[in-house]
Amino acid sequence: MILAAATTLLLGGCAGGDAAASSGASAGCVKAFEDATKLEGVSDTHEALFPVFDACTTLDEFAAVAADHPDLLAYVDPETYARNGCQYRPEVADSTLCASAAALDEEADEAEEAEG
Repeated sequence: MILAAATTLLLGGCAGGDAAASSGASAGCVKAFEDATKLEGVSDTHEALFPVFDACTTLDEFAAVAADHPDLLAYVDPETYARNGCQYRPEVADSTLCASAAALDEEADEAEEAEG
């Protein structure tokens, strides 16, 4: 009984505290962020994050994993960072993340039109 409680406590402790893990973010998204932190010699931090735009599939996933790496985004709000990247960086405009963000915008526009 005590062993089971101790195991539960230990395993529960391992699962918490990490925004990406608790959000259910994909391993690919997490790895892309981790890889970006390891890149040396990249003249542009934004360039280091280009692979993240294909590895993360939604703005929520991007934001959850970015919460563990705020310095990579220069402490900019993750959704703002992603949307600006999609709008102003042609290198990521056709990425999975940008397609997801565009679909969300389209849904919001359709809902607004239906209301008005």
